[in-house]
Amino acid sequence: MGRISSRILAAAGASALALAAVPPAVAAPAEKDSRSWLEAEQSVVGEMEGFDGNAHLIDFMSWPQGKGEVAVVNFDCPAGTPPSWDPDSGCEVLDIVGMYGYDLDIGVNKKLTSGTMSGEVRVYLGAFEDGSPIWGKTYNIDVAMEGHGEVEKTDERQEGYRELRRTRAAMVESGSLVDAELGYEFDLSDAEGALVHQRSWSQYE
Repeated sequence: MGRISSRILAAAGASALALAAVPPAVAAPAEKDSRSWLEAEQSVVGEMEGFDGNAHLIDFMSWPQGKGEVAVVNFDCPAGTPPSWDPDSGCEVLDIVGMYGYDLDIGVNKKLTSGTMSGEVRVYLGAFEDGSPIWGKTYNIDVAMEGHGEVEKTDERQEGYRELRRTRAAMVESGSLVDAELGYEFDLSDAEGALVHQRSWSQYE
């Protein structure tokens, strides 16, 4: 996920002599970040009311501070074929409907055994000339996930950066995506994904 951007600290002297007298720069304090999220994907064979195509992938992910996103990828596939990005599958991607929420109720526990995400997401249609978003339909998402299996741990280190990540595979125990206007409800139960916690530190000279 997104890394903390580094800050550059600089000092200016009043003259070349003063600059020459400045001692070597001291490393900036380390920047720290800690965040948890959930993510999952559901495959749908058949039509979904309000969406094009006869096969679909529903992806969703939460972010900190109540943010989250949902994407419905619409495919035209041979009858009865699951949606696939593989060009040899016979499926063709028709479009991707992106939805975003900024005031969601999100929770992932410390042991990564459960996670929830609920609230309103709106379809993003583009932007006006001033850059402000154009919103379409509103949908309600409500999912509860349960982690299973062992926690996988990774420790990534680069110069000036370290990232510790814990990931547990998870499944949606109950979940739905509902058209707030027309009431169409799409079942997200059994969607597979993960519960994740990440800590990172960055420090640069």
